[in-house]
Amino acid sequence: MNAQGAFAVTLLQGRNNVKTNETGRTKYFYSVAGPTANLNTGANGFFAADTDFPLVTFEETQLILAEALLRISQNPKFIAALAALNQVRNYHQINAYQASGTAVYESYERIDFDAGQLLNPTGLPPEEALLKEVLTEKYLSLVGQIESFNDIRRAKTLAGSRNVIGVPSRNSNAPSIPQRLPIPQSEINTNANSNAEQLPGLFEPTPVNQ
Repeated sequence: MNAQGAFAVTLLQGRNNVKTNETGRTKYFYSVAGPTANLNTGANGFFAADTDFPLVTFEETQLILAEALLRISQNPKFIAALAALNQVRNYHQINAYQASGTAVYESYERIDFDAGQLLNPTGLPPEEALLKEVLTEKYLSLVGQIESFNDIRRAKTLAGSRNVIGVPSRNSNAPSIPQRLPIPQSEINTNANSNAEQLPGLFEPTPVNQ
């Protein structure tokens, strides 16, 4: 099963730093050899036929908490949000991905998100840099789950811009990344209540994500 061009592979391969080594997580989800990437369907891989599929997890809960703390109006709780992120990193360090290879997730510090520092090379406001890391971690913690798509189309930067983690568009002519799942033509053909001319487009945000 091919994962060629998967954005998660690109993210994982570019995330190693002095406090992080994503080798184990990469190998757990993907089999990567040179430019070729496939889903890891082996005995210890996430996509193996008998691997448990996560529905509600500690990581997702903590990362929802971290994002919520950063989005408190006029008073983002930076330190509390960072603590929630580090809870996930500590869980990874102890429990996850070690069987697949090297996995290092040291706790991040406040200074790591300052302009020009480890997780903020482009000089974003520290809260924005932390939000980007939280949503990136959530994206990678939920590989294979629909929530990753929901986050991509839902989440905005604190300043209001979409696509926080920078998922690239597959079509250079597309106005954005897709905002909806496509409605099958068979549904349009057989459902008398559907009106193809009135159906929203693939790139039109849902009302809750306007």
